[in-house]
Amino acid sequence: MPSEERSIKMYPMDFEEFCIALNETMLLNYIKKCFKEEKPLEQALHHKAMLLFKQYMLVGGMPKSVDAFLNNNRSFKLADVEKRDILKLYQNDINKIDRKYRSKVSSIFNQIPSFLSMHEKRVRLSNIEQNSTYPMYEDTFFWLGDSMIVNECFNCKDPNIGLSINEDRTFIKCYMGDTGLLVSQSFDENELSDGELYREILRDNLSINEGMLFENAIAQCLVARGYSLYFIHTIILKNVEMIWKLILLFLMEVH
Repeated sequence: MPSEERSIKMYPMDFEEFCIALNETMLLNYIKKCFKEEKPLEQALHHKAMLLFKQYMLVGGMPKSVDAFLNNNRSFKLADVEKRDILKLYQNDINKIDRKYRSKVSSIFNQIPSFLSMHEKRVRLSNIEQNSTYPMYEDTFFWLGDSMIVNECFNCKDPNIGLSINEDRTFIKCYMGDTGLLVSQSFDENELSDGELYREILRDNLSINEGMLFENAIAQCLVARGYSLYFIHTIILKNVEMIWKLILLFLMEVH
């Protein structure tokens, strides 16, 4: 009976679940203890925790990917194979939707790494099609968000009061629902075929946009905890002008 059902949303594994899967419960409890007591982690354990978090970002939280990583001597290569299978399933689902939405959904989906690698990390519709506006892509974003392929993040014009009241959907960011999938989507399959590129990223030997990965991971954590995502895009020019006036007054006083 529909009245006797309760639907729940299933998200990728979070960092805590990832640590439990890797039998790192002692470290996990230590992190929780330090957080509760507002104390920094001991340096060696902090290094280990950050290494685990980077592994989590690279592998992601999709169960098949985590399972391949754990049961194959922590193989990034085999985890990547599973993630690419999931990305292909996403693309197959996109190919099945109504023809009038299909190309737009596919364009946004394929360009998510490109959008997130930019400084502002927001979707620029002009990169897809000239003179594009948000209403033209509203159904596209709804489909991607409703299918939980992406996590939508909307601009908030005034963060001081109710965020949803001041939601501005003309500016949007699209985070991947799983950060591990974002990594696989960002690189060509041949680049990651032997898993060495993953290890180079883990050792900080490659110059990549880690901010993109960290921001996506934080967005993923917030959504899994039931939070809606917002960002602030606008700058109040009056405040900027006031700052410059104060700087000029200070310089005149110095001279």
